[in-house]
Amino acid sequence: MEGQLEGRMDLTEHIVSDPQVFIGPARSDFITLPSRSALLKSAERVIELTHDSKAMLEVKFADEGGFGDGVTQSFYSAVAAELSVVDSDGLLPLCGVFGLWAEHLPESVAEHQGRQYLHSRRGLFPRPLVPGSPGSEHACVHFRFMGRLMAKALRDGFVVPLPLSCHFFSSVLGEDLPLTALPRPGDGCVGEFVGAAAQFADELRRRFAGLDAEARVVAYREETQKPGWGKQYMRSEGDNTQEWSFQQYVEACGITFCESGVG
Repeated sequence: MEGQLEGRMDLTEHIVSDPQVFIGPARSDFITLPSRSALLKSAERVIELTHDSKAMLEVKFADEGGFGDGVTQSFYSAVAAELSVVDSDGLLPLCGVFGLWAEHLPESVAEHQGRQYLHSRRGLFPRPLVPGSPGSEHACVHFRFMGRLMAKALRDGFVVPLPLSCHFFSSVLGEDLPLTALPRPGDGCVGEFVGAAAQFADELRRRFAGLDAEARVVAYREETQKPGWGKQYMRSEGDNTQEWSFQQYVEACGITFCESGVG
């Protein structure tokens, strides 16, 4: 039995590798890639050619001996890894390949086998772009590829293990994102102060909802001047900023922007 199985596998591999063999309408689209180098470019071409095919996609690498479901799944996994790799040669390395993702902080970069990957606690979320701009149109091309890639994988029983943010899926479904979708301290993305300030504002609105407009203004002003905002909302540890008030944080951000142009 074992010898028959091995013989069948050898025959199948021979058929997959031989472009002269034709055995009628195939149940699978067999694709042989030269290697795993330049994988994203190859994957985009593969999906462009096969995304509307109902046949199962099977991938084989010419410089590797294996084939079958395991190799095809490794193809999807490798493509997912490439989509989250740090693009050290790009203009926005911490936005990943093609500059698709919200910018990560250096501490949210993970290293594996000599390569660096984006590894935010919340997952990958698209980088904000102006609708209709060249950057937006460029990003849409790649997100369309990702959508077709994932649809193909799911239909065939495979997975694309790309760590996307839950808020990304909500946005795709056209849902309005809440303030909690903004980056928070510890998430590992640029803009954590904005998320902390939004949380602070939301809590103030709920806490003083019963006051009239004038009383709310007074209450808000008092809260922004209380010390300890940094420790509670920014999780500052080990430096004097943990005792800063919200007003001190805002003033420091203003000074930083005026001196360096970085908000």
